[in-house]
Amino acid sequence: MPDGGGKPVFSAARLDGADWTVFDVPAGWAHGLVAGPDDSVWLGIDDGLFRFDGSAWVPAGFQGSYVVRMGATADGAVWYADGSGAMYRMPAG
Repeated sequence: MPDGGGKPVFSAARLDGADWTVFDVPAGWAHGLVAGPDDSVWLGIDDGLFRFDGSAWVPAGFQGSYVVRMGATADGAVWYADGSGAMYRMPAG
């Protein structure tokens, strides 16, 4: 949905069992949303990888990379592929 200036605005919501909390998401098309075994939440968009810190989406590196696929492993690492087909691993933590 566009804001007053025509720029897309994206949101994600969390239900804590009783109440919904809505968080702004970095502008861009979401290509993956992954929850790690440590309850971390990662978002891959067409401008990189972001991690949710509990109140906001924080750049987690690889900005400028077009994230097309994502997955988390039991050790907490997040794997993703970019638009060129290259694979990357973001260690847990």
